Amino acid sequence: PFIEFIHPEDRSMVAERYIARLRGEEIPPVYSFRVVDEGGNTRWAEINAVVIIWEGKPATLYFLTDITERREAEEAVRRSEEKLRRYIESSPDAIYINDLKGNFVYGNSAGERLLGYSRREVVGKNLFDLGILLPEHALKAARLLELNAAGKPTGPDEFELIIRDGSRVWVEICTYPIGQGENTEVIGIARDITERKRMEQQLQLAGRLAAVGELAAGVAHELNNPLAAIQGYSQLLVSRNDLDALAKKDIETIYREALRASKITKNLLSFARRHEPEKRYISINETVEKTLELRVHQMKVNNIELVTELQPDLPNTMADFYQLQQVFMNIAVNAEQAMADAHGKGKLIVRTQKVDDMIQISFIDNGPGIAEENLKKIYDPFFTTKDVGKGTGLGLSICYGIVDAHKGRLYAGSKPGEGASFFVELPIIQDGQQGQGG
Repeated sequence: PFIEFIHPEDRSMVAERYIARLRGEEIPPVYSFRVVDEGGNTRWAEINAVVIIWEGKPATLYFLTDITERREAEEAVRRSEEKLRRYIESSPDAIYINDLKGNFVYGNSAGERLLGYSRREVVGKNLFDLGILLPEHALKAARLLELNAAGKPTGPDEFELIIRDGSRVWVEICTYPIGQGENTEVIGIARDITERKRMEQQLQLAGRLAAVGELAAGVAHELNNPLAAIQGYSQLLVSRNDLDALAKKDIETIYREALRASKITKNLLSFARRHEPEKRYISINETVEKTLELRVHQMKVNNIELVTELQPDLPNTMADFYQLQQVFMNIAVNAEQAMADAHGKGKLIVRTQKVDDMIQISFIDNGPGIAEENLKKIYDPFFTTKDVGKGTGLGLSICYGIVDAHKGRLYAGSKPGEGASFFVELPIIQDGQQGQGG
């Protein structure tokens, strides 16, 4: 019986098809199965069945073709494709294929993670219709496709993409055309360089801030000499006996304001000077006061009422004075700008108090507030709601890192239209406490 030559695992399948064909059911005439040859070796056979009449009875004529080598070649190709697929899927870079019109044909897992879209949402869609390209980058992408059509690879080229959640990422893309003419497809490799771009911008910003700091220090130095002269001569004038009481009162005002200006320049010099991180035993109230002294004049110009409620018996703690000054300055400036831009005036309450074993510093404004969807992103590097040129989005992320390094917390609360509140909480650490210090 022919069934004995069929591989045991395929016998039931062949028998079922044979019986179904005798019943007149529609069965594919060509299919393959395994057979066992005389030496006991397994081979692949392809059968082509034709229904005939044999000696007056229905019968089936079979043509058997040995397709072992073909099947082995197909299996080798399948294994090779599977291996290549694993390599592509395990790549940390996004790998995709598109045609010369920009229609996506394929995308790997890294591409899904990068853009936030599934493959099914991208394959078959056009690059220019998907909404991931910024308008200013569309012409650049079209130019790359023109080069691909001419058989030329491109890259690396930088693009800023809009991903599914609305945020943006920077990628570096290289493309390689495969094929000829209209059948050309383009393999693209996109590497996420968002972090690298952030680091480059941070370095550039650090350079600009250093230049501004040096300028501020130079101006403060230049102001010190005339301020010292104003203080000295005003003291001499007050000591004269030929001046009436009203004139002396005016001169005392001049001396007092010159003294205040001198104090501000001294704080400005301290703020602009480079300092190595160093924790020491400091007064948080004093740190807040010295920080706000640098903003009092500008707040008056912007019609911002400043109210300070500093707890008198607030304990000192181990902290870096200059780093905390940077945190307090950033929060105060943000509040001031938000109120001035929204209303042309406002009120900022700065409060310190002891809460359990923490020192809490609060900055409460009556500005426009922060939208709920932005509240979770305000500490992300380079996230900003300010107009271009008015903010880098680095301030609060740096502040968050500083407070975290002090084992403290920085958090905010807000409702749109009802102002915003920022809270800095620092642990109370006694002078000389084990494990703390600069």
